[in-house]
Amino acid sequence: MGQGSRTGTALQHLVQHSFSKSQAGISISAICVEKALEEELRIMASQPEEKHLYYAQDFSHMEQIAEKLKSQFKP
Repeated sequence: MGQGSRTGTALQHLVQHSFSKSQAGISISAICVEKALEEELRIMASQPEEKHLYYAQDFSHMEQIAEKLKSQFKP
């Protein structure tokens, strides 16, 4: 995984060995601002990535991402 923090690997291990995300009804979104190791984000995010993986060059885009996330949880 390069020089990253290995956070993605740790979270993936936890998810794989603790419960099935789909069986538990859990989805994980990975959100990163500025620098990120895309590979770690892909490990953390649920599938499909298009729905669960977000990247912003700076914090000015966070409100747009928050709106997208909120719309996923509306009844």
